[in-house]
Amino acid sequence: MWTLIHLYEENGDTSPDLIPNEWMLNDYSCWYPKDFKLSTIKAYAKRKENPCQDQWETCKIEVIEKNIDNYEYGIKLIYKVNKHLNNNSLDHSLNLHSEVEERGRGQRTKQKKNRQESKQNMSIFDIDDDHSNSDEVDNHDTDDFGGETSVKRSNLVMYPEFPKKQKVTHRNEKVYSNNAPSGSRYQDNTSITPSITDRTVPAVSMVTDVFCECKLSKKVPHSCTFGTPNQTNVSLLEAIGHQLCRLSADILKIKNHTNYIKQDLTSFIDNDESSRNNNQRPEKVQFENNILSSFPLNNENELLSIEKNLLSEDLGYTNKLVTAFIFASEGKTITKVTNSILRTVISDDLAKQYSWKGQKNKNSFKDLTISKIIIDAVLKKFPNMQDSKQEIKRSIMTWLAQAPTRIIRFAQTTTYPGVLGCIDCTHIAIFPPNEREEAYKNFKGFHSLNVQMVCDSEMRILNVLAFPGSVHDQFIFTSSALSTEMERLHTNRIGQFYLLGDSGYASEPYMLIPILHANEGSPEYRYTKNHCLVRNSIERVFGVLKGRWRCLKKDRVLHYKPQKAGVIINCCAILHNMAIQEYT
Repeated sequence: MWTLIHLYEENGDTSPDLIPNEWMLNDYSCWYPKDFKLSTIKAYAKRKENPCQDQWETCKIEVIEKNIDNYEYGIKLIYKVNKHLNNNSLDHSLNLHSEVEERGRGQRTKQKKNRQESKQNMSIFDIDDDHSNSDEVDNHDTDDFGGETSVKRSNLVMYPEFPKKQKVTHRNEKVYSNNAPSGSRYQDNTSITPSITDRTVPAVSMVTDVFCECKLSKKVPHSCTFGTPNQTNVSLLEAIGHQLCRLSADILKIKNHTNYIKQDLTSFIDNDESSRNNNQRPEKVQFENNILSSFPLNNENELLSIEKNLLSEDLGYTNKLVTAFIFASEGKTITKVTNSILRTVISDDLAKQYSWKGQKNKNSFKDLTISKIIIDAVLKKFPNMQDSKQEIKRSIMTWLAQAPTRIIRFAQTTTYPGVLGCIDCTHIAIFPPNEREEAYKNFKGFHSLNVQMVCDSEMRILNVLAFPGSVHDQFIFTSSALSTEMERLHTNRIGQFYLLGDSGYASEPYMLIPILHANEGSPEYRYTKNHCLVRNSIERVFGVLKGRWRCLKKDRVLHYKPQKAGVIINCCAILHNMAIQEYT
């Protein structure tokens, strides 16, 4: 057996869960493996693991339903509870079972009981009366309608006949009943409703008991007008009462949505005014400038300042901040949107000092107000997804835990300050063209385009330039606009910017190449080792690009003219960057 509960967290929030009855201490507390993974907790609950008092904690709970004999059915009940909580329903006494299930409960036992009673009643007809005379028995046997059988049946409690439906008419029509005698078809109106037959109100006072209960669903919150006991001849008042119930329900719905309507109107008016002033469509960046000007947070003082503002400001500032986070977020899944908002809000240097619950002697992130705002922003972007809050928390935990790794990776990729990217060339096989066929045959023996590419540490392609396959890498770089721009930056001393290339390029003030045959342990050796470590990104770009777009492989020759093949290569590079942007 399992029990469906509300598990109270440290901040007062509740989350539904299904636990075995063996974990229950009483109706208000239980043993729970709080520090374990979610998958481990579910496995323990499914196989009814015995509580370990040394590692488990005593948690405060609220029982929703007891003695659930099917674990899978209990999981379905958790989904129903989450659905009610996502709909802002704070009533823990919600009905988790449908009307069909409620009607079906106990019906089999009732049917068995009724069958047993009917068998007992029918057995009465088979009992012989020892005190009856033989003449009476003979008379009863010969009489088909008035004999012993009728006498025996008269001793039973007979149910009254089911009342026949009475037809009730409207104005200018007479009221008649199927129970009226055959001699007079119509029945006197004064015996039923003497005071309302001449009015436009239907004569329904006969069946007032049917209408004396509220017809509006109990799930719809409203102020019910059926608090008084049932009265007769109040059909008009009851009809008015039903209308009042529906009106009160509509009014409460409007009140609940008033805040959202105000926010939509305010944002619409602000956007409209900004568009009139600028004579252009308001952009997302203009909306975020004022709100997100203080982000990302780089140290503890900035974080405390934001926390102080969130606690002191009104609700309007918080709502604008949530809206700004939604606009600044990117991605189509909960994890991607959460990571995007976290990158906007907090830097890696500050994130490494925090964990979700304060594990490993770090500060607790869930106690901060900014964490609740991040969760609200993601929930508003995914309002109809179940268990979305738990997935958001897991994403935040993972992002905070990976902050030191991101810092180390960034340090490795920025060993050389001022490096713009890594440069190299790769051959893309093409079909031999009709014109200048010899110019496209490379030193490897097949026809190709020698494509120069520049990438950054995130494997994004920054520059693409294609020449015939027989052209050397250095000649492509010297003939490109990139070389002219690097010379201009160096000559005008605008800044110290570099490109990392292999030994096929000439050494230039703006081109860093490895030093071959350096002695191990020397500064030149360490320089070359770090150089190869950073420049490895361009080699990985070639592998990922050709693995994603198989038409660029040597085995898949592009059967197009060189100009069309160059356009295909450019398109593949653009799609590669889009894929990198989507998955980072």
